[in-house]
Amino acid sequence: MNFTCSICMEVNRGMAARICCGQMYCALCILKTRGLCYVCEKDTLTQTNKCNLCNQESNFFSVQNCMNLPCTTQVCAQCNNMKLNGPMTFCSPKCNFEAYIFMTKLKQELETEK
Repeated sequence: MNFTCSICMEVNRGMAARICCGQMYCALCILKTRGLCYVCEKDTLTQTNKCNLCNQESNFFSVQNCMNLPCTTQVCAQCNNMKLNGPMTFCSPKCNFEAYIFMTKLKQELETEK
């Protein structure tokens, strides 16, 4: 089954990562909003956030939470340390590496269950 993401308009294989308000989202587009719907949760996406590292203020797309689950630091694009994990947001190399280790272990566990 194929679907076209309502945000990036790319044709994707498989199931949509999220369907909400009549919109279908691919995994990357829903990852960018941390699971928030672009339609019904637009107020959250456009509210002002502040980078904890440089104090820059911007909206959710420019200042996001660090993706290392226990971390609550908000990071702007300039301060983002995303050396290992591509289009993700991390406040430090330590958080980036911890998330990389977690994802590697999770992937290994899923592969052994098959």
